[in-house]
Amino acid sequence: RATSGTNQVNIKLLKKTLTGSIEAAAGGIVTLTNGAKISLLANSIVNRSNTVAYTGTVNIYAAYIDPSATDIAQTLPGSFMADDINNKRVTLASYGMLAVELESSGGERLQLKPGAAATLTTPIPASLQSTAPASIAMWYLDEQSGLWKQEGSARKTGANYVGDVSHFSFWNCDRPFSAVTLSLTLQTSKGLPLINTQVRLSAAAVDTFAASMAYGTTDSLGQVSGLVPANTPLVLDVLDNCNKSIYTKNITALNQNTDLGKVTVTNGSSSIITIQGMLLNCNGKAVTRGYAIINLDNMVAYAAVDDNGHFEAATLLCSANTGNYDLIGVDENVNQQGQKISGKIIIPVTDINNVPACGISSLEYIQYTVDGVEHAITGKSGYDSSLIAYNFPQPNTMLLTTAVFGWNETDYSSIEFRFTSPAQAGSYSMDTLFVTAVNGGILVKPFNITITNFPQSAGEFYEGNFSGNFTGDRNKLHSITCTFRVRTRR
Repeated sequence: RATSGTNQVNIKLLKKTLTGSIEAAAGGIVTLTNGAKISLLANSIVNRSNTVAYTGTVNIYAAYIDPSATDIAQTLPGSFMADDINNKRVTLASYGMLAVELESSGGERLQLKPGAAATLTTPIPASLQSTAPASIAMWYLDEQSGLWKQEGSARKTGANYVGDVSHFSFWNCDRPFSAVTLSLTLQTSKGLPLINTQVRLSAAAVDTFAASMAYGTTDSLGQVSGLVPANTPLVLDVLDNCNKSIYTKNITALNQNTDLGKVTVTNGSSSIITIQGMLLNCNGKAVTRGYAIINLDNMVAYAAVDDNGHFEAATLLCSANTGNYDLIGVDENVNQQGQKISGKIIIPVTDINNVPACGISSLEYIQYTVDGVEHAITGKSGYDSSLIAYNFPQPNTMLLTTAVFGWNETDYSSIEFRFTSPAQAGSYSMDTLFVTAVNGGILVKPFNITITNFPQSAGEFYEGNFSGNFTGDRNKLHSITCTFRVRTRR
């Protein structure tokens, strides 16, 4: 769960792979390479957007998620936090998961018709079969809340769980357990917070909670908090970026929400690295209010300077992975930042002296006019901003979809827009737009966005502009013009 520092989430995408195809009118079964199966009845498929019966070819895209895999914290959608049938918050012990999507031959999204069912066969990992119960609850991922919701059950058949589902999403075979909230702060022996560091909480008695684990990632202050199984002894593992445990601590059984306070990671592992340096302003003097944006090993860290311009941050990397860093220095006193500098990570301490924080404006904003009424959103300093921009890849292409958000904390107005493009400047068709000022955003095409700068790493900016028409409440036509400069924070 979110903590008071800046939180970063690492997500591993599942490759969208065509598992097989069937004819909707006939139904059929498709099988994954590990034996997982999706079985559809005849005439049970509808178009997802309008629930009209579908009779053509059904393409089935499916993926199995192994809860015993070392990278489960990244591949797991959401977390193991769930609401049971009584709407009680619990934590889950998984015995196997399946993700299933249905599409027509033309790419339309399909779904089971109301009242229909499909059968899922979910393999149980070999290491969990001895503790797998004969019957188990099934849970689907609520994509709005990010929580698992209980629905139905599955029976153990050989080395699999077999159960019926009423719709397709991520489905999980799990045992639920009462939970409490555990909080703690990781630090080095020098007292530096260990940031963006993954922790794993597992039951000490493996035969009791064979698949019950909780994962979390520390924030910019080294804090982490989340649900763990109640009333059972736990083991805390601090993991490097290769999911290897470099520090272990036993925790007694908890029957109430608990804050362990500061936990010092004393292991002398070479996974622990410190990056430090000095920020200089345009006059060559120490920056007294600012921060360094550090990008390393697919992780972004923000390190504030002290009164002498010194910054310092500690985190974990894979022991054998020295890798490289990118770094940008920001001077908040004069809203300036320097060019990106790069170098090789040195373990245990990477010392970067005299980092320029000068030459480029660090201001960010979205300025837009709707029907002649001007609006302006200005980003806060640092990483706690009212402006957000990020991108994510489109499957099987070299294109990225970029999302830009801005909200005004005074009147709660906001704007959101998205576009798909290669990672470079240019003019592109706008995908979506939503403006709360008029509660709408159905674009009147053509509607293009011009990107004058496309960031290549964290700390750089999306810059551009667009103008056009869109409809809002009661199909009223509106006009908009917009210029923006928004920092990407990853």
